[in-house]
Amino acid sequence: MKWEADINGDGLNEVFVTDKASYDKASATNEPADWLIYIATPAGFIKCDEVHEGDQISSGVLLSIDLGAVFVGNVSEVGSAKAIVFEQIKNPRAGEPVAIMHAYVIEGDHLKRTKLAEYNPTQTNTLFDKYLKDGKRTVITPVEVNQ
Repeated sequence: MKWEADINGDGLNEVFVTDKASYDKASATNEPADWLIYIATPAGFIKCDEVHEGDQISSGVLLSIDLGAVFVGNVSEVGSAKAIVFEQIKNPRAGEPVAIMHAYVIEGDHLKRTKLAEYNPTQTNTLFDKYLKDGKRTVITPVEVNQ
C-alpha cells in the first residue's frame, strides 16, 4: 500500500509505503499502520531512516500514522513550514489516555519532529481543533501497488 503527499511544499510528493497485510491488520483493529517514508528529490527518492527531535536521533524510522487523523499543510507552530501533523494515543493500564501531537518537517534526508501538544484526548484541545478536527484533516486514500 502507498500514499503520496508533498510534505515540504517543494512540488514533489513524498511516498509512504507499508505492506498490505500490515495495513489490513491495522485497519481491522483500528490501529495506525506503520509507514516507511521516501523523501522526493529532483534526482529521485531518498529513504528516510532518521527522525531528529532536539538533540535526539531515532533510526530505523517507521511512522505509525492513522490516515483518518492526519494534516498536511502549513503549521504555524513550526515557523509556518509545511509539515505533516498527527497524534499518537497511549492508553496506559492505569490512568487517563494521553494523546501526543507531533509535527514532522523534512530537513534534507530526514524528518524533524516537534511536539505540539500532550493532552487527554477525551478533552478539547485547541491544536487538535486547528489541525485534526473534522474538516481540517487531509484526506488520504492509500492505493494498493503490485511489486
